[in-house]
Amino acid sequence: MGLLDGIKSRAAEINKTPARPRPGNGTPVQSGAPSAVNWDIPETPGPLSVQRASGPLFGVAAAAVAVTPAPFVGGRPLKRRRQSETDLWTPRKQKKHVDYAEKVAEEYSLDSEQTAELIQVAEAPSFYDGFILFAAQMKRQDIDRTVWMGEMWLQSDDFKSHIQDALSGYLLDGNVSAYKGGLTDRFVRHVRTKPSGYCVPKHVWGFLANHKFRSHISNVLSGLRSEIKGKLGSKENRKNDIYTLLQSLIGGTNTRTHSKIAITPQMWGRVAWLYYALEEHEKIVKKGKKKDKDFWDDVDAELRDIRYQYSIYDEPVKSQKISVYFNLCLEKHKAEKKPKKGAKPIPDSFPISSWQRQLQAAIEEMNDYDVSETTALIQGTSVGDRPLEDIDADIEAERAERAACRNRAEGEDEGQPEGGIANA
Repeated sequence: MGLLDGIKSRAAEINKTPARPRPGNGTPVQSGAPSAVNWDIPETPGPLSVQRASGPLFGVAAAAVAVTPAPFVGGRPLKRRRQSETDLWTPRKQKKHVDYAEKVAEEYSLDSEQTAELIQVAEAPSFYDGFILFAAQMKRQDIDRTVWMGEMWLQSDDFKSHIQDALSGYLLDGNVSAYKGGLTDRFVRHVRTKPSGYCVPKHVWGFLANHKFRSHISNVLSGLRSEIKGKLGSKENRKNDIYTLLQSLIGGTNTRTHSKIAITPQMWGRVAWLYYALEEHEKIVKKGKKKDKDFWDDVDAELRDIRYQYSIYDEPVKSQKISVYFNLCLEKHKAEKKPKKGAKPIPDSFPISSWQRQLQAAIEEMNDYDVSETTALIQGTSVGDRPLEDIDADIEAERAERAACRNRAEGEDEGQPEGGIANA
């Protein structure tokens, strides 16, 4: 039994919680707990992309065609032919223009919204291929201009202050539900739905739906996770007390996050758990059972396991029982890494700013996002419904695989297994 397995067992004893009953297997639910689990998926917020107002260009052109006088030859107007002869806008002609518009839209890589506007132009009477081509070029220039302004914004101090600092706060917060899996899509979805909350300039709102924005957010998160992992495993922090470790993660006085992020009660236990999770992961890596890059995937899987174990309870009981596990990790860290002699006593929490309160509200909202649904919305794909039995089977298989990996690693360890924990 590994260190964290021992702490988890101790937490279960304190909470007096049996193994999580599987839905539909006839296992009785603990007395006092809800009789059923709520599997409802939260409703999806409104549209993710900013609505574009159509310009007056095509309306003016259509009006110009409508008032064009009859042609003149030799100073007198030509006699109008019968309607059947002069009406060039037959269904066949209309289809030809629409097909050409779709072809041009594909050549200029227009998105679905821009293509739809271009087809509306092609369907209007008396518009010819040259004007359709001109309209497509204008749309492409509009897209390129938006992307250029967005890429300039990504390199600005404004982006680092409002977006990058928020990502740092999410990863250090004690209530985040995942550090890697689905976090990029959840964050991008939240920024798209509430751009004003992140002080995104209005002229780059359209860029938020571009794949380059999502790719940049993914790269920023990857860099921040690597920085946190490096600090957790540094030689200095292997000896430091929990307060010094937290201050190292937040950053020194010369960083932007130092004045924004204050230590909360949830952060103490979560960081202590991450410390021991990394320590245990490194032992498994040395035995060749895992790769170093799998750390954050394993952390997310362990978080899902912990939340699932107590999912039969409603809030706030659920959060209270989950916190027991992290608090035990905190007590063990305090017993092993004591502060230096003469150090001032540290309070459990500090006053937090309005910026951090908004951050915590955003985390609660993003934690309610369904990962598969959010990914489908961001990437523009559809996800079919899966039976509950298949989802449960995947969870059980993942849990069994991680447990077997830890047991094999512990079985090959020549030393005494570190299963003990400090009393709370």
